[in-house]
Amino acid sequence: MPVPHARSDVVRNRRRILDAAAIVLGRTPRATLDDVAAAAGVGRATVYRHFAGRDQLVEAVYLEALDTIAAALRDADLGRGEVEDAFDRALTAVLREEVAYRVLARGPMPDLDPELEARFDAAIDPVVALARRGAKEGVVDPELPAHWVADAWSALTLFGLTRVAEEGRSVEEVASLVRRTFWRGAHTSG
Repeated sequence: MPVPHARSDVVRNRRRILDAAAIVLGRTPRATLDDVAAAAGVGRATVYRHFAGRDQLVEAVYLEALDTIAAALRDADLGRGEVEDAFDRALTAVLREEVAYRVLARGPMPDLDPELEARFDAAIDPVVALARRGAKEGVVDPELPAHWVADAWSALTLFGLTRVAEEGRSVEEVASLVRRTFWRGAHTSG
């Protein structure tokens, strides 16, 4: 969190470090502080002025990514409309936050103390609730646990994002493939 009344260059450097760290750690979870500093265009000492070490930087990036995804899913209003449409809105929301999502799914995981674990669960609760609603409405296989459905959706979305980055597939193509794969596995067979 920025220090109140901090100099603008201090705030700007912290933002550059966090943005670069999200990209670097999302691609290479074992990246070093030197890797992050180089990507941010700052020296290692500047990184240390903002973060006591790698663990603190990882936690800050993870928390920021978690907050970003939680806000995106909240804004997608998954309780509204048809279940399939709500899953599409969730997918679109996450794809827009590609960097944050990649950090959560592929980046280094900070030690999950009970508070951090509760924040993580709260962030994905809208997707879990959507899976429950889908089962209740007969759209999602009711024999699949809601957390399982949410995790499967999340894993497919991450897989799709890696294809965007590694194979140059378009976001639209990936979204279509994720939808098709997800619904073939999660949809009720009746």
